[in-house]
Amino acid sequence: MFKFNPAAQWPGAMEPPPFQHAVPAGVPLAPQSGVPVRTVWAANLDAETAALRAFAARARFVAFAAHYPGVVHAAPPQADHNALTKEQRYAAIRANADRAADPHAPDCLEYLEARGMDLNAHRAHGFSAVRLTCALHGCGLLRRPGLSWVAYA
Repeated sequence: MFKFNPAAQWPGAMEPPPFQHAVPAGVPLAPQSGVPVRTVWAANLDAETAALRAFAARARFVAFAAHYPGVVHAAPPQADHNALTKEQRYAAIRANADRAADPHAPDCLEYLEARGMDLNAHRAHGFSAVRLTCALHGCGLLRRPGLSWVAYA
């Protein structure tokens, strides 16, 4: 069984703090600087993939935000999501992701637009999931042992 041991894997690394399920209200998070966030569209995907390739071999973490158009299929209907088993949660997420080509929850799209997401720009200048998958394979970030993925959805 794998035991997390950063000192053996990455000399000079510190042990992470104990996991806390949530940050207490009122405690501000320390601002993070020096982490570039880049806007990627179909027109610059190849150039950004080349930039990723340049440092992907040294990367230990990959962080990304995923936006999808809300919950269209609830499983089981009207169930408390927190009370679902991991199998039920996976089935609900899978059903929504598999059907995400067109079905959507209108209130989720309104939420995303209200926070600045330009859905028309994504439709006109975005790229397909297939093209993103090819780019991630090409830059060396997929299927690499020792790489940790952090996602926000």
